[in-house]
Amino acid sequence: MALAVAFDTHKFVRKLKGAGFNDQQAEALTDAVQEAQTSSDVATKQDIADVRRDMKQHIADVLREISDLRKDTKQDIEEVRREISDLRKDTKQDVEEVRREISDLRKGMDAKYESLRKGMDAKYESLRKDIDTKLANMKFELLRWFFAIALAQTGLLVSLKLFL
Repeated sequence: MALAVAFDTHKFVRKLKGAGFNDQQAEALTDAVQEAQTSSDVATKQDIADVRRDMKQHIADVLREISDLRKDTKQDIEEVRREISDLRKDTKQDVEEVRREISDLRKGMDAKYESLRKGMDAKYESLRKDIDTKLANMKFELLRWFFAIALAQTGLLVSLKLFL
């Protein structure tokens, strides 16, 4: 950015001479002022206006990008929410399916348990009857032996009494 100001060197030299400068001094000072103006980086009003316009455009671009990012972020959040909702539904269905399977297994186990219990009860009853029958037979056999021994003993006592 260079200073775009018109500098009338002839007019400046005349003013310096009128103030008491000689030709050499007036020309040296004029050259120095002109060189300083052309070599300095001073912004003009136009330069500032251009920078302002560029900055406004950049700010507008950044705001537009922020707005787009907000929209994209909202869409991403909604998509994640939908996915979470779908996962919840799937999980609930899976849990219900597992519960049904467990219930079916329990029913099957209950039926098997009941069948085993009935089988065990039948075997127990059969064994009890066998034992009762065997005990009754043994009781009968014991009574028979008892009467046989008693009869034999009585016969032995009668024969001893007769022979003595």
